Amino acid sequence: MSFLDCIKGKLEAGEIDKAQSKEITKKFNSLVESLKKSMPEDKAEIEASIAVLEREAEIKAHKRENLVRHAIMQEKIKDIIYSNAEKEIGVFSDNIGSDRKIDKATKKLMQSIDTRAETVNKQFISNLNQVAEEFKGDFASMFKTKEGFADIVRAILEPKSKPKDKAVDAAAQAFKQAFELAHKRYIQGGGIIPGKLDSYFPQTHNRELIRKVSFEDWQAELLPKLDRKKMIDWNTGKPFTDDALDAQMRRDFEGIVSNGISTKKQRFDKGEIYRPATEISERNAASRFYMFKDADSFLEYNSKFGNGDEGLIDMAFGHLNSLAKDVALLEKLGPKPKAMFKYIDALNEAEGVGGVRRRSTEGMFDILTGRTDSHASDASFFRIMDNVRNVQRSAYLGSATLSALPDTMFLVATSKLNGLPATKSLNNFVGLLNPMNKQHRKTAIDQGYIADLVSSSALSGSRIAGEMDDGKLTRWLAEATIRGSGLSWWTRASSDGITLTATATIGRLVNDNTPWNKLDDTLKNALEAFDITEADWQVVLKSELLDGLNGETKFLPTKYIEDLEVSTKFEDWITHMRQMATNEPLLLTKAITTGAAIGDARKGTLLRTSASSMLMFKSFPITVMLSHMAPAIKAARKGKLQHLGSVMVGTTILGAASLQLKEIVKGREPKDADNGSFWAAAMMQGGGLGLAGDFILQDASRFGRSPVEEFLNIGGPTGGLVSDIFRATKGNFDKTAGGGDANFARDSFNILKRNVPFSNLWYSRLLIERTFLDNIERAIDPKFDSRMRRLERKYKKEFGQNYWWKKGKLAPEG
Repeated sequence: MSFLDCIKGKLEAGEIDKAQSKEITKKFNSLVESLKKSMPEDKAEIEASIAVLEREAEIKAHKRENLVRHAIMQEKIKDIIYSNAEKEIGVFSDNIGSDRKIDKATKKLMQSIDTRAETVNKQFISNLNQVAEEFKGDFASMFKTKEGFADIVRAILEPKSKPKDKAVDAAAQAFKQAFELAHKRYIQGGGIIPGKLDSYFPQTHNRELIRKVSFEDWQAELLPKLDRKKMIDWNTGKPFTDDALDAQMRRDFEGIVSNGISTKKQRFDKGEIYRPATEISERNAASRFYMFKDADSFLEYNSKFGNGDEGLIDMAFGHLNSLAKDVALLEKLGPKPKAMFKYIDALNEAEGVGGVRRRSTEGMFDILTGRTDSHASDASFFRIMDNVRNVQRSAYLGSATLSALPDTMFLVATSKLNGLPATKSLNNFVGLLNPMNKQHRKTAIDQGYIADLVSSSALSGSRIAGEMDDGKLTRWLAEATIRGSGLSWWTRASSDGITLTATATIGRLVNDNTPWNKLDDTLKNALEAFDITEADWQVVLKSELLDGLNGETKFLPTKYIEDLEVSTKFEDWITHMRQMATNEPLLLTKAITTGAAIGDARKGTLLRTSASSMLMFKSFPITVMLSHMAPAIKAARKGKLQHLGSVMVGTTILGAASLQLKEIVKGREPKDADNGSFWAAAMMQGGGLGLAGDFILQDASRFGRSPVEEFLNIGGPTGGLVSDIFRATKGNFDKTAGGGDANFARDSFNILKRNVPFSNLWYSRLLIERTFLDNIERAIDPKFDSRMRRLERKYKKEFGQNYWWKKGKLAPEG
């Protein structure tokens, strides 16, 4: 009986359906045609039969294994949700409904996946410290090509031609190890990556560039550069046949240029059986992992249809970050995360959790899976809005570092909640801020905590800025402002500060061989919250320690813990503390600020654009409420006032200092602090609500709009810009028609002044305003001096303030 007769028999027996029969037959015929070129037809049919059958058996075995693992994980997930639900209480009342408890427990599970993703990514890149030091961006050169990184890529892709530069060779080896670790961890979680991945570097296809050419031109450029032997067809387990590769390349091309829409349309047009989106465990099995013949082929393609040499370092870290998210999903939800989420959603529905709450949880999952990173539309309007928001980030966030002063109290509160010495965390924080103190920085680097600024990303500062939108130049402007203002440096010092305290505390306990039952109760409770057990502690006690800070302190970096599972648990704990200490946006915060909590929030949707505009700069106060205020109020209701006291009192005092520093930066003397409104504003400032503090102290916001205008303006800063433009145009027209004081040039200049990138850097803002901008405004507004005198009298009367550097003056007057 021939192979095809066998398949026909299985179809008639009901062992396979028509779609499976058609698919297997297609694989067989394609493979036979390919093998006939090098052997007789009868032998080709035998070889093809064996290959297809073996592959089908392997696929079935893998799916069967994943199905069993999925079923086991279902029960585990159910237990986790119900167990956590029992511990949940409300902010103002213990007696909350079971549906709310289930909802909170489910969201806690989603957040744990986000935390795990950061942990895994840190583990992947922990050996890349020197690379980070070598290629990290700085304020002056962030937009330049990362010189030398192409040499590193060449060394990765051509390992036999060892580079002369030892640093390049070391970096190449470090990246290869990182890729191997990432792929191995992904496969261990149930993921599929076919083919050989030695001498591999990830490839990114630039959709905008590819859309400018035909498929034939793209294929003609790419095909000769590929190493066909390394590219394994997942369907057959063999290298691609000509027909199979051509078909795959056509699907890939159409998928790239249409953002995946063409693939879905083709399935419906052909009447194919609809199957749900590819599971997390299978999406890296796609044959879009093109393998190149050599480094020149890769770099040439990347230059023409990729991200160019300047994008290589981002491609490397982006690939690792993407795999880290997938690994986190696989490890936390099993080999079928999307199917598991449907189960979790069904469980929530059965427990009476309402559609709004379930949608917000789905939004969290969409962020985890990367769905919200995909583009639903390429309309110019959405790209323009992305660029506008980035420019506003650059224009508004230059003085954000002064608003970050109260953050040190979140560092203190997080330390105390986890049984760590708060004074040590503050000392480490100050040591890391000091550019002359290299010991603290070196110790953090030795432990694998490399700079977040290793690529062009400034995510460590985005806790205030929100997500960075697309737009190459304007994104650089926003990131450059965050770095140039020192906000990233400040945030980094806080997160690394608590990390050093944690690893030093554990190191001291291990050095003293402290048993589990002798640990401080607060510390033990914090560890148990991350499923760290006494058995895990016994593993930790066997770890080697790292000398640091002149040998006076011994540290236990998590990578020194030999058991990967135990090491990961401890790193989850540290990641959680880093997130809390810096108020890094929680997963729920991201779902809210992107609009994913209420609907389809892919890029290029009206919902995403509206939410990003309305909630720009709001992620920080939202996270403060979720991470600190709500838990602090819960604890206070039970008589535990320490957390609430640290947060409320400490941030209010430092909020006051922040307010006064901002007044000095604006050229004014400090405000009168001897009144309730000042301290109310200070409390708002400490909690990240500086705009609300403006309204308490004066009748207009920092942008010159009234409280009513600001709060009714649901468009956020972007909507405010539109409102300002409307006021400058139609408002001046109405003034002219009514005989009022119209000055289009002045109002237009003020809009421009507020939205000029880098204009608000706290250390240069006043100098630029007094020596340059004020004089331009005086030139276009004859009433400038009289307006400034009225403004000075207003501040003197209402706040008892004088200007130490008056507007329009080239130098301070004594």
